[in-house]
Amino acid sequence: MNDDNPYRAPDAKIEAPAVESDGTAPMAGRVERFLAVLIDSVLMIAISFPILYAIGYFDTSAESDLWFGLVEEALIAVGFFVLFLLVQGVPLHRSGQTWGKRALGIRIVDANGRTPEFWRMLALRYLPFDAVSSIPVIGWLITVIDSLMIFREDRRCLHDMVAGTRVVAIERPDRP
Repeated sequence: MNDDNPYRAPDAKIEAPAVESDGTAPMAGRVERFLAVLIDSVLMIAISFPILYAIGYFDTSAESDLWFGLVEEALIAVGFFVLFLLVQGVPLHRSGQTWGKRALGIRIVDANGRTPEFWRMLALRYLPFDAVSSIPVIGWLITVIDSLMIFREDRRCLHDMVAGTRVVAIERPDRP
């Protein structure tokens, strides 16, 4: 191809902006957020399944008392929130990252671009949605709606809006 060809595509290196137009870090991509959740989910499943097996969760009979079943499920839900805190608490508190977000180079920030207060992330971003997801029928519906909201223009899910947070990409030296 001749370099004097007026129809040739221009040679331009296009890079993502380091910051958004308002001076904040760029929003994390949908793929990165999905992969981060996937990493976190696999990690929690790998830890929780042996615990569930050890307590006999998979051996329950269909004839168990409904009230006991509800109490048991509530205790297990509380236990797994505590397990979540044990596994993800330190990186969330230090940098607004779960292990999955850390691996993908993204983090949770507040409206000012700072790491949100730990109690705020737990009380508004994680705990309400963990609790709601345990409710039969309604729980899965709200979880699906929450997840699908990532396709909005601002890429904020329902839990982001409730907590006043957003997930942004962080600059890393090993990133192009």
